[in-house]
Amino acid sequence: MQINSIRMGLDTSNRFAGDIDTVTTIMRELSKTGLSESLTELIFSQRKGSKTEYVMRAVAIVIFVWSAGLSQPAFGQPTDPSRWIGLKAPEFRLSGTDGETHRLSTILTQGPAVIVWFPKAYTGNVIRLLKSADAAAPILAAGQVTVMAASCDKIKYLGPFARETGLGIPILADPTRTTAIQWGVVYEGREIPQRWAYFIGRDGRIAAVLTDLEADRTGEKLLAQARKLGWIE
Repeated sequence: MQINSIRMGLDTSNRFAGDIDTVTTIMRELSKTGLSESLTELIFSQRKGSKTEYVMRAVAIVIFVWSAGLSQPAFGQPTDPSRWIGLKAPEFRLSGTDGETHRLSTILTQGPAVIVWFPKAYTGNVIRLLKSADAAAPILAAGQVTVMAASCDKIKYLGPFARETGLGIPILADPTRTTAIQWGVVYEGREIPQRWAYFIGRDGRIAAVLTDLEADRTGEKLLAQARKLGWIE
């Protein structure tokens, strides 16, 4: 959890202590920084008594968890992604090259998901990486595992790129880099995403992160990890 988010919550609650909508906004913003779902639910459960009392209880819970060192590692900070295994993946709502808008929570209603982040379209290694992932997608789909790619390119560039390369998997566009930062593939000193693949279980938790993707062997590695997780045979 980022300390700036806690300060934001404190400052805002001091200014608008009687406004429940403000508290709701505070908690939603905090959850985007990696606040656990269970902690968010605990805070919302405190909606009893006076509005001012609710604000004080909510802020007190956040401060306690942060000061006790029980918070999740903050997404968007350069860190070892293996630390995120078992944590809830940040929600996203992104446009895809298939013309649809995709939410992670909706994707997971169909089964687990694999999100393959890549730096930029129209580069040699990326094309090979995506074609390798695309080749593995039908095998994963047989196990009800959805595969999608993602980058920080604009959709107006990704659309033609996907058509020209003949990709079957959708590419998600995150031009503001908001989701990329939350997922830790973009951080201070790195403005384009890492070549990382996230395996998200149906429960929304991160089951694995592959950080050693090789262009021509990406599909092979995706299948091997999915088998390791028991998602496919």
